[in-house]
Amino acid sequence: MKSVYLFIVLVCITCTHTFAQTWNLNGNADATASSKLGTTTNQPLRFFANSAERMRIDSQGRVSIGSISANASTILQVNSTTQGVLVPRMTTLQKNAIVSPAKGLLIYQTDSTTGFYYFDGGWNGIAPSSKLPNKRLSNLTAPTALNQSLLPDSALSIDLGNKDSLWNNFFLKGDIFLKGNAFPFISAFRNASFNNCTAVGLGSLNGITSGSDNTAFGRSVLFSNTTGSHNTAYGTFSLVDNKSGSDNTAMGASTLLNNLGSFNTAMGSATMFNNTTGSFNTAIGVIAMRSNNTGSFNTAIGYASLVNNTTGTNNTASGLDALGANTTGSFNSAHGEEALSMNTTGSGNTANGNSALQSNTTGNRNTANGDSALFNNTTASRNCATGAFSLFKNANGTDNTANGPSTLFNNTSGFSNCAFGSDALNQNTTGGRNTAVGFSALSSNTAGSDNTAVGFNTYLFFSFSNSTALGASTTVTADNQARIGNTAVTSIGGFANWTKLSDQRFKENIKEDVPGIAFIKKLRPLTYTVNIKKLDTYLNQGKDATAEQLKAKEQSAKIVHTGFMAQEVEQAAKELNYNFSGVDAPKNDKDFYGLRYAEFVVPLVKAVQELSTKNEELAKKNETLEKNYLQQQKQIDELKEALMKLLNTKSISTTLK
Repeated sequence: MKSVYLFIVLVCITCTHTFAQTWNLNGNADATASSKLGTTTNQPLRFFANSAERMRIDSQGRVSIGSISANASTILQVNSTTQGVLVPRMTTLQKNAIVSPAKGLLIYQTDSTTGFYYFDGGWNGIAPSSKLPNKRLSNLTAPTALNQSLLPDSALSIDLGNKDSLWNNFFLKGDIFLKGNAFPFISAFRNASFNNCTAVGLGSLNGITSGSDNTAFGRSVLFSNTTGSHNTAYGTFSLVDNKSGSDNTAMGASTLLNNLGSFNTAMGSATMFNNTTGSFNTAIGVIAMRSNNTGSFNTAIGYASLVNNTTGTNNTASGLDALGANTTGSFNSAHGEEALSMNTTGSGNTANGNSALQSNTTGNRNTANGDSALFNNTTASRNCATGAFSLFKNANGTDNTANGPSTLFNNTSGFSNCAFGSDALNQNTTGGRNTAVGFSALSSNTAGSDNTAVGFNTYLFFSFSNSTALGASTTVTADNQARIGNTAVTSIGGFANWTKLSDQRFKENIKEDVPGIAFIKKLRPLTYTVNIKKLDTYLNQGKDATAEQLKAKEQSAKIVHTGFMAQEVEQAAKELNYNFSGVDAPKNDKDFYGLRYAEFVVPLVKAVQELSTKNEELAKKNETLEKNYLQQQKQIDELKEALMKLLNTKSISTTLK
């Protein structure tokens, strides 16, 4: 019995999970019917297809398609990663034929302006799919739309029209306001030949006849323009007198006010105010190029730059008052505050740096790079200064080249000088044709000319001329002098011997008056060392010596030299009345003695020649003596032979016996 009961229970369970509930649909047509389609408990109604749940209605009435449960905030949720929802698609006629559409009704229109439409008392396109202008910014009631106020929505977020569908004509009698400020009067055009012209402002483009592609903003802008095209002007009275000039851009009150030229660009109040026929000019800055009338190909950037230019051409100025006084000068380039600011007629000048070439008026072809470079230059030409304050005081010196801060700083009228390195030729005023290479090279020279100094701190005691100093801290102490190296130098040489001019064609007053043995015998050969510290003090050197140089000087002071005392050599020559060129005597109180050891070869050769002559004389005497000796020896031998003969005779022999 128990087995039968268990079988019946299992059958019931199996039937419950295998077969769907049987629903009676009768009675669903009335509210009191007891039969229903759905569940009678707090369970969702699930719809299956192909053995999988496809839709569910939960106990709260939320419908989910493609999902087990719907979000609590929605009444209908559709989920899919491969399919979408397709709303009803219809034509405009079908849409308009819908009877009493409910607000919020949504369809997709397939003709005319396609896209999604919703009903809100009228059919509206949904942006951005719809390209219709926005109609919500109004309280107008069709079909009457006169004397109605356009009101924005509460959030001020509704546009009037959109970029894809523009309004046609816009007619106004009053003003347009932006944030409480009124726009100026907008000019109207009635002639179809005004191609792509825009004019905003009373009297702007007032006289236009055939010009095209002009843009004018401001009162009386492009007022006189008739045939000019491609002009753009912003600011009261800008391009006001322009008639036929084209491709001009004017931004600022009264910019290009008198312009008749083309391809000009002016930005800033009154820039290029007086320009007439000048073309291809660019002026940026208040009153920049204000006086220009016929000058062309000029560029001015900065307040009052090229402000007085009238006919000068091909000038470039950037910076406050750059080329401010220029009138007719051409091919000038000035970059920096007051660069070339006093230039009037000078041409071909280049100034880069604040106040560079500031005082130049008529000087030509000068180049100044650096703060205040060639600051005082007025009429001088062909100078090149690179470095702050280089050639600062130059007034009328020409053909100078200065590279480095404060190089040729004090030069006024010196000419044809070349200085490379900070403070090189710093004190030079009137000296000319000097060359200085290295920091402070020839820094103390003032009026000396034709000097050459190469190396750090190479200098002269005074303003000497035609002198050469090569090497760091090398000092020249007289005119027509050449010095190589400082007191730390221990070797000077090369791979060939020094050559001195010795051409017979150029020698005069030739005399054979060089003493030989007499001069050489008076010389006192010595060995010695040099007191380098004492010599540096005398030469005012060594203050800026590096550690390596100091070490080299210490080694140099230990070197044992072989030579003579210059003063003793000079005295020996005087005693023989010999004008010996081997002594380099001091030329001033700062100069010192030196010896040219190569010059000693000549008296040494003379001494050898003198010794050779004496040797030859002695040899001749010896030869004579030898001949006499041989002759006497011969005579003696003859006497001996005669005597022997005599002794060998019988009589003498007997007698002798």
